[in-house]
Order: sequence, then structure tokens, then C-alpha cells
Amino acid sequence: MALPTSGTLSIGTINALFGRGNDLGSYQGTAYYFPNSATTYYFSSGVISISDFYGTQPNSPVVPGTTDYSTPGTYTYTVPLFNTITFQFWGGGGAGGPTGGSQAPSGQTSYIDFPGVTIGAVGGTGGYAGYYRRGAGAGGPGGYGFNGSTNGNGASGNGGFTPYGGNGGAAYAGGGGGAGGYSGSPGGFPGGGGGGDYYNDGSSSPNYQAGGGGGGSGFSQIVYSAGGLTPGAGLNLVVGAGGNRGASGYGGSGLVRIIVA
Repeated sequence: MALPTSGTLSIGTINALFGRGNDLGSYQGTAYYFPNSATTYYFSSGVISISDFYGTQPNSPVVPGTTDYSTPGTYTYTVPLFNTITFQFWGGGGAGGPTGGSQAPSGQTSYIDFPGVTIGAVGGTGGYAGYYRRGAGAGGPGGYGFNGSTNGNGASGNGGFTPYGGNGGAAYAGGGGGAGGYSGSPGGFPGGGGGGDYYNDGSSSPNYQAGGGGGGSGFSQIVYSAGGLTPGAGLNLVVGAGGNRGASGYGGSGLVRIIVA
């Protein structure tokens, strides 16, 4: 809440909001704000008057907090007032390799289109399928972050092995990889690679197949200080999905985390 911008203003009204008493001298050097600006101002340490208080408020209009976009999809993010704002990105994890068939799907990229640059993290690559007769599929490579002030590469998935499929890679800076198993375990959130499947047909000459684990997503981070972005601007934001090949072994979904301070 701010004081009115015009009209009658009394020391009692000022005190009710600022709480520093009915002596104007007690407000000298006190911090104040305007509702639509994150800038901190200070009343003069010399002579001040009631008219100096028009439109002011004692508390910063910046609302600190953390917002997570964790459901894959496309959004519009409106930049709030901020002192600093941190954007963190994890792509989707790659799916674990199946037993037979083609390579598992890769995870998708998470990103935001900032003025003049796109910043985000690429998802992990899907694991390769196990081969016929005791074959082991290769693990998928990890994803990578791009254009941030901090970037990191996700871990690659492990190649398949008997009697289990390969483990999925972990996302950089968070996100666990999926463990291999008879039906590949899902990747952890955010951006962990899925575990590869394992198969044994039980015959006298067994057909073992073990899929490789999916790669974990990359990570990226960018921090803007006040003035680096325009409050009220709308930014295109995308959360990448994990690689999905069905009920098991899918990669963990991506995440975009925004921290306002």
C-alpha cells in the first residue's frame, strides 16, 4: 500500500503507514519506495516536508519467491519487479533403451527466449536398444546447457549389461538417473535419464538383451540484476518433456525454476 499521490495528506496518515511517529524529523534518512519501482530511495537527512511523502510506501514492492515450471509445455512468463532474478533450466532426461527395436527417445530442451538470446538446457539422449543374443545397448549421452552464465553437462547413461539394463545418467546440478531393471526404471526429476530394459527368453540358448540407460539433461543458469530485464515484459518459456517410450524407462521431465529476490 502506498500513500496518495495528491490531495490532503497528514502526519497521522504518514505515521499510520510508516510507523515512525508524528515528528517529521524522525523520518530523515528513512528508506522508501514507489509502487512500480524496485529502486530504494531515502528521505533527506535535512529538512523534509509532508509533500515529500506523496505516492511513497515503506516496503519494497518486490515480492521475493521461487516459481517452478515443471509440467512440459509452453508458457508466457511476465517479468515482475526484481532486484535480482535467477533462471535455472533442466532439460528432459533421455529414455532408457528397450530390448530390441530402435534407439529410445531423447529428452526435450527447456529454454526461455530472452531479448536477443535464447538460454536453456538440452535434454539427454535416449539409450540404445539391446542386441539379439546377449547384446548390450550403449548408454545415451548427457545433455548440455547453453548461453547461461553457468552451464553444465548431464551424465551419460551406462551401457546395458546382463542381467540388468544400463543405469540412466543423472542431470547436472540435480535430477537422479533411473536404475536399470527388468522393466527400466523412470528417470528422476528433474531431467534424470531412464533405465534400460532387460530381457531373457528363458530358452536353452537364452536370448539376453539389455538396453542402455538414457542420458541425463544438461543445466544452465543466468542471473539478471535490476535493469537487465524490463518488468512487465512477456517471455516465451518452454519446459522440455523427458523421453517417453511407454510405461517404463522414461526420462524425467525438465524444469525451469525462477527465483526472484
